[in-house]
Amino acid sequence: MRPTAWMLVCAMLGCAAAQAPEQSELETYAPTPPSILTPTEARTRIGTLRFFDGLPGAKTVETVYDHLDFLRGVRA
Repeated sequence: MRPTAWMLVCAMLGCAAAQAPEQSELETYAPTPPSILTPTEARTRIGTLRFFDGLPGAKTVETVYDHLDFLRGVRA
C-alpha cells in the first residue's frame, strides 16, 4: 500500500511536534532597558509633549506641527 499525501503530511507534523522544545527549554529574554523606551512625557521649550505606547497624543502632534510651521515662517 502506497502512503497518501495526507499520511505523509501527518507523519511530518508528528515528527515536528515531537521535536518542538518544551516550555522549560524556551528562550527567555531580558526586559527592555529603560534607556531605549519612549517616555510618557517630555518637557521641551515648546511645552510638555505626551506619548502613549510610544505614539504622540493629539495635542502633542498639534503642538509639534505648529512649531514646525513657526520655524518655516522664520526661515522664509
